[in-house]
Amino acid sequence: MSYAVKEIFKTLQGEGAQSGRAAVFCRFSGCNLWSGREQDRASSVCSFCDTDFVGMDGTGGGRFADAAALVDAVEEAWGEGAHGRYIVLTGGEPLLQVDDALIEALHSRGFEIGVETNGTQAAPAGIDWICVSPKADAALHLTGGDELKLVYPQATARPEQFEHLDFTHFFLQPMDAPEAADNLAATIAYCTDTLDRSIQTESSRRIHGHSYRAEVTVRGRPDPVTGMVVDLGVLEQMIEDARDALDHRFLDEINDLGPATMENLSRWIWDRLHPVIANLHRVSVFRDSSGETCTFWGEEVAA
Repeated sequence: MSYAVKEIFKTLQGEGAQSGRAAVFCRFSGCNLWSGREQDRASSVCSFCDTDFVGMDGTGGGRFADAAALVDAVEEAWGEGAHGRYIVLTGGEPLLQVDDALIEALHSRGFEIGVETNGTQAAPAGIDWICVSPKADAALHLTGGDELKLVYPQATARPEQFEHLDFTHFFLQPMDAPEAADNLAATIAYCTDTLDRSIQTESSRRIHGHSYRAEVTVRGRPDPVTGMVVDLGVLEQMIEDARDALDHRFLDEINDLGPATMENLSRWIWDRLHPVIANLHRVSVFRDSSGETCTFWGEEVAA
């Protein structure tokens, strides 16, 4: 089959759990919930869409005769290097056109495949990352995947309606509209209020903020009996416990952390690990989005 594509371009993913990842976006033309034409907006199921998916006149867009031709264009947009290839199939509604042939062709060129869909269409096998954005009054065909991203507020699509679905990550996205500031405030209020609800026990449904990465270093001589500097099983469990205590939580409310600075984060992790990991050498905390790093070397160095 041929494919109608609005545009193809390389950028960074700006939303959801894959935020910050380099990706080629392939935006397919057409959608089943709105024609894309302003005269139809008020009567459409998705009346708040802010994306231009009409036609094939965008950057890299056009009619592609087959999967190989489309993947050639995707590969050209990616540029040099085969490492970390990632494509986001979006729209409009991409699953009106995405088929087995395209999935196979993309995988054959080394691309990991993500899709952003309204969830009303069946997905071909082999997609690596499925993000569903439900729309009010549109029946969901896809009730599981990697992330559910609900545009908020929608009067007849409340977050509680989707809590039971089989997704790893759940996100609210403020609706981009003339009332954008009010929608942002409403989204923040909903997220903070739900911290007192039962869903707070699942990390993917806690509030999301800055992303940090930690690196733990140990040093010493291998034990003559075990041949190890440290029992990696114990170290991994300690790191996992520390990560779970911090992940998707209000850092200012963490006991003994103090102000949520990178300096305090690195010291806090040290204090959690050092009583058990005696030959702990240093703890480094990174915020990759800003290029910032902080390393704590222990009290004897800090003193």
